[in-house]
Amino acid sequence: MRIVLLCLLMGLSGCRKKTSAEFYNLESRQSILIAREGDDAFDSDEMKAVLVGLDAVPEDTIEKPRAAALASKLRAEQARVARERAPKPKDPPPADPFAGRFPPTDSAPAPEAVPGVVSTDAGSLELVAGMEEKTFVALFGKCFSPGPPGRISDGGVATTQVVGPSADCVKRFGAPGSVTSYLFTRSGYWGKSESRVVVVVDAGVAPGPAVEPTERQPVRLMPGAPVPEGYETTSPN
Repeated sequence: MRIVLLCLLMGLSGCRKKTSAEFYNLESRQSILIAREGDDAFDSDEMKAVLVGLDAVPEDTIEKPRAAALASKLRAEQARVARERAPKPKDPPPADPFAGRFPPTDSAPAPEAVPGVVSTDAGSLELVAGMEEKTFVALFGKCFSPGPPGRISDGGVATTQVVGPSADCVKRFGAPGSVTSYLFTRSGYWGKSESRVVVVVDAGVAPGPAVEPTERQPVRLMPGAPVPEGYETTSPN
């Protein structure tokens, strides 16, 4: 009440808030700085000095609310620029499709294998003992698909790549009438195996002629007939 009476006695002009000339100077500085340097302005020492000045604008000045609003806006822009310039996380490397194909306990070394020569559209490439499975697939994969796990002669675990059914692939990598599998151990290419296929037909259905199969055609046997050596048995389609 006393303050009100004092203001009335002194005149209304005595109770008016002051004006901060420094605010207008700071407002002009930040505007020129942004126009000149773009986003770099928000990370500059000069902008930091502008913010310090805006925070120091006296509370009893008319421009204090404007100074606070401008300082808040400038700090928001500083945060935006910092986010945009922060290092982006790198994409993880692609998963290796051949990783984990061997159990941890398998450490059987690959015995010496006889190299074989296989041909590709680009010419002849030598398939040697120890070639990694991923390298093999990169070179010849269009003619192969992953097969079931296998065992090599010393009991070690092997993964397999099986020759596909196309006549061209069978001619280049396999043998007519056979299922050809290429075996790989931890030490790489170990060798290949071939197995013939026979189909046991239903009773009363005459088997096909006993001729050497071609182009991977199976031999058909009557139920109970002995399976020839080197053949595998499968059910009829």
